Amino acid sequence: MKKTFIIAAIAAVTVTLAVSLLLQAQGATRPVVIAAQDLPAGTVVEEGMLQVVQIPATAAIARDTVNDVASAIGKTVIIPRAAGDLLPPAALGGERPAPAEGSGFLTVTVPAQDAAALKTGDIIAFAVFDQTGGGLLGDFAVLSVAAAGDDAYVTLAGDEEAIVHLVPFLGTRSFVLVRRG
Repeated sequence: MKKTFIIAAIAAVTVTLAVSLLLQAQGATRPVVIAAQDLPAGTVVEEGMLQVVQIPATAAIARDTVNDVASAIGKTVIIPRAAGDLLPPAALGGERPAPAEGSGFLTVTVPAQDAAALKTGDIIAFAVFDQTGGGLLGDFAVLSVAAAGDDAYVTLAGDEEAIVHLVPFLGTRSFVLVRRG
């Protein structure tokens, strides 16, 4: 009888400690940064566009997220985020320089496999196709490449006239990337 009581007491203490540790773990949180508003690609992050929220430390959310608003201020959104979305570092690029006179920036969504070999500084053109034939539009400088699942977001700098001619082909994805250097 005495042995049964000791075993029961040890079991009760063990269960109490386990439940206590589980409840403490559930109460622990960690900060993550989320979009306070919709952030389209090309947006330069400013104060008020992001907010910090606490999530359970045990949450099954990627650990690779921005956890400090100050580190994101001044960076350019290269992967669009909706209000409430987590902000992974891959969604942000460096500070966006102002385009030169007659030039502009453009972020193009392409299949990730097409962008896999691209890197910042590459020069690319677009082979475009329509009912009247096709042509080659370029030269665009690659500013950043960010993969997002099956797609990649390629931010480019180029001549305004070339950008204007390229835009109609982007919606139909009737183009092929051509790496020129």
